[in-house]
Amino acid sequence: MPYLDVNFLLILVSSHRTKLEEDIMFKALMVMSERFPIGVATTYKPDSMFSVLRRSLINSISKLLFMFFSLKNNIIIFTIFISLILIGCEATQVQTKTSTLKTIQTSENISKKNKTEIKKTIEESTPEPAQEPITDIINETIKIGIMLPLTGKHYQIGNSLLNASQLALNKTQNKNIKFFVRDTGNGDDITKNFYSLLNKDVDIILGPIFSKNILKIQPLSKDENIQIITFSNNTKVTQNNLYIFGLTLEDEVQSILEHSTKSENKKLAAILPDNDYGKRIKNEIKKFHNNNPSQLVKIVMYNPSDPDFYKISKNISEYEQRKINLGLKIKELEALNTTSSKKEIKRLKNLDTFGDLPFDSLFIGVESFKQLSMISSILPYYDVDPKKIQYLGNSVWNKDSIIKEPGLNNSLFTSLDRESTATFRQEYLEIFNQKPHPIASLAYDAVGMVISLSENKKPINVSSLTTKQGFRGINGTFKFYLNGNIERNPSIYRVKNEKLYKVSN
Repeated sequence: MPYLDVNFLLILVSSHRTKLEEDIMFKALMVMSERFPIGVATTYKPDSMFSVLRRSLINSISKLLFMFFSLKNNIIIFTIFISLILIGCEATQVQTKTSTLKTIQTSENISKKNKTEIKKTIEESTPEPAQEPITDIINETIKIGIMLPLTGKHYQIGNSLLNASQLALNKTQNKNIKFFVRDTGNGDDITKNFYSLLNKDVDIILGPIFSKNILKIQPLSKDENIQIITFSNNTKVTQNNLYIFGLTLEDEVQSILEHSTKSENKKLAAILPDNDYGKRIKNEIKKFHNNNPSQLVKIVMYNPSDPDFYKISKNISEYEQRKINLGLKIKELEALNTTSSKKEIKRLKNLDTFGDLPFDSLFIGVESFKQLSMISSILPYYDVDPKKIQYLGNSVWNKDSIIKEPGLNNSLFTSLDRESTATFRQEYLEIFNQKPHPIASLAYDAVGMVISLSENKKPINVSSLTTKQGFRGINGTFKFYLNGNIERNPSIYRVKNEKLYKVSN
């Protein structure tokens, strides 16, 4: 995952401050040089008229003295002249003292003025910081709102996601991440939880899980301009600031079909629940086979609230029709009345149906692993044998117990990368004394992403979340789009002899 190095940012900020200090010093010296040229300790003062007259008088007296000494005149006259010189010097000294006092006072005033003007110049030349000091950013608290079902029938999923979030937080040295958790399973209006988190000034919201809750806050989140990462995989709930984080059905279906059709499995049938979940899978299957409609043999939709898997299995295998075909075939052979026909009739009478299935791969769309276990044990009794038919599935199948299901041997299914999450699942087990829910790793990656953005001094907004480089977590790489959708590359696993094998990424 491409992130800016913290040391790199420190260098940038330090250089910015150094440049600023250089600019300030230069401007300060400019102010000083206007009054005190560099290298000159005092100011230059031109001679006054009094100084010129004083020097002329001294020169005249000096000449007279020279004349007197030269002519060796009497001492009295010399004394008189000396007295006059001393009187003149005294007067000059008094005048000089007075002038010096004024000069000092003036210099003090200039000095005070300089200090004021220099300070003002520095203040005016100092721009507003482009960003806060690095220490302030590091110490800034990042508030993460979390909306999960911690009570009610889905409490196990919600608590597993919350535990994974805390595990991710404990992995970082950043102690300035704070969670604000709201329970969506207690019957409270989801909008109440939403506004409760906004009142806490959260930077981002993680959750909810289910589409019905997401759709309620969807218009509210747009108005409030808050970024929301949901744990849903439903592409219908997305928008500019509301993202799905789960592995989408669309990505799963396309990946598994692409892999399957590369082999000898060219003809597809599907068993799907008659609800939005099943219809989304159906649409992707039809989209995939749009150019080859002959490859899509049959799709059976069933009632998800009361599934009759016996009836479903008979339907998908065309059991009744093939049973009729068996009777017709026996009658045809009986009419021949040959030794070979009699032998074939004997064999056929041990069968329930006649003829091969019209498909060689079967996508089994269920909403729970329990449903998968039930239907996989029934299908072989209606000639949908996993030894002959390639079973296909999605991440609902991603349970460790799948290897213990004999009816699913040789099946293929999509999932987030299990190998990359192995360490996470082991740590979770050790800390919480239970296995994490299959989607718990999503919460781990979501919190890790927020922590990384904050540590790399990036704001949590549309621009930072929809970066072209994307992100890398324990579930592999992922990238958000402006419309709220997510791009992931699901892995494909094969169940074989009570083991899982990764066959594609």
